[in-house]
Amino acid sequence: MNRMNCILLDGSLCFDNRRFFASFVGIGLPLRLISELEPSAILHRNTYFVAYYDDIGRQTRCDKMVYGDRILSHIYEYYPSGLLKSASIRSDEDDDGGVIFFDENGKRFAPEWGRNENIATCNE
Repeated sequence: MNRMNCILLDGSLCFDNRRFFASFVGIGLPLRLISELEPSAILHRNTYFVAYYDDIGRQTRCDKMVYGDRILSHIYEYYPSGLLKSASIRSDEDDDGGVIFFDENGKRFAPEWGRNENIATCNE
């Protein structure tokens, strides 16, 4: 695994482990990434995902890369219990995106995009 700096939404630096993947499965959050790639393999791919992990293995950020440009970013925060607290999703650097919040039981609440708050939990 490679170590790389990343910048959180609040502007602070984190030092997460960076890993590369070909795709993801499912609809839950955080994204369940599959088909891990060696860093050298991304030189020969048009699209891939870059995931950053904290020191205990939780995914803290995921970027979808297309032709070298980041076109989608997810930034995740967790409760001390390990359940997902929020997911900030942006489609590009100029997009303010939105935030999906989860309660301490993993149930989604207060979605900013006006979606139904009764959607099943995403902590699977």
